[in-house]
Amino acid sequence: MGLCKCPKRSVTNLFCFEHRVNVCEFCLVANHSKCIVQSYIKWLEDSDYNPICSICDTKLTDGGSTTRLLCYHVFHWECLRKYYAALPHNTAPAGYNCITCTEPLFPPRHQGGPVADTLRLELSREKWAREGLGLPLLDVDFQEDPANSLVDQSNEETNNEIEDYEKEGLALNGSWRSFMGLCKCPKRSVTNLFCFEHRVNVCEFCLVANHSKCIVQSYIKWLEDSDYNPICSICDTKLTDGGSTTRLLCYHVFHWECLRKYYAALPHNTAPAGYNCITCTEPLFPPRHQGGPVADTLRLELSREKWAREGLGLPLLDVDFQEDPANSLVDQSNEETNNEIEDYEKEGLAVSQMI
Repeated sequence: MGLCKCPKRSVTNLFCFEHRVNVCEFCLVANHSKCIVQSYIKWLEDSDYNPICSICDTKLTDGGSTTRLLCYHVFHWECLRKYYAALPHNTAPAGYNCITCTEPLFPPRHQGGPVADTLRLELSREKWAREGLGLPLLDVDFQEDPANSLVDQSNEETNNEIEDYEKEGLALNGSWRSFMGLCKCPKRSVTNLFCFEHRVNVCEFCLVANHSKCIVQSYIKWLEDSDYNPICSICDTKLTDGGSTTRLLCYHVFHWECLRKYYAALPHNTAPAGYNCITCTEPLFPPRHQGGPVADTLRLELSREKWAREGLGLPLLDVDFQEDPANSLVDQSNEETNNEIEDYEKEGLAVSQMI
């Protein structure tokens, strides 16, 4: 992990191979769109890089705009679009994978962040991608024109169809009018997350920093049912009681102690796939390629627990993490333990409580 140089000073495990700096997802999308960016560990393993599109074998700086997938591999948008459009029409969504590493192409519905949101928006313009995104299918082709419209404005029937979908929340002119909103923070990030308590759009950074004990889900879920009950589903007490809270990838939030004890009580031979959200059964462990404040914070909290390290793909430790007034996670008097922790820190795992 390292600090991004932007004003947010975000803790991130992403590293730009070209500029040799840590970058958060916001900087990745805004300033490193044509750079090779992967985890710092991958850079340590092999610092050689070739900034080309794997489809056309030409430089990423040539050939127009680029698109970055969830695994952070980047391609020319036109190359990517033509490649997937050429697949058989009956290809299932699970059949669309990254050409380089076979990770899924489509972002999960619950996954937010600049990379996922940008990819979701680009893919939403393509007929072949809409089923995989869980969007309604359209009978129109998107067209680019100087007015930044995606459809032929002279076609009245098409315009009516577009208006119908906009009313349902899907904006086809390059923004998500009803699904998305602007966070009030200085970043002014486009987000589909909505705080039920304060009734404002929030980005993941604000979610972690200022809304840790609030019910936060997508704006659409709030429209469907604005009633909310700010309690921990495990102990049935208010989230504001009971100490610190932990938010999962699906954005459901629980008391950390309740969550920790619940999963620690599962059988020791439980497979990582058996650890799911208690409310919605979404996976507990963040995928290795997934970044963002929520995923990084959850990953750091879980890394302190023996039962969770296998699911995170981390080496198992023979020590229990302990809290003490000096904010240390282990017994400082145990020299052997300290050396073991230092080894893991060198590999990129921060075991301190810094987020």
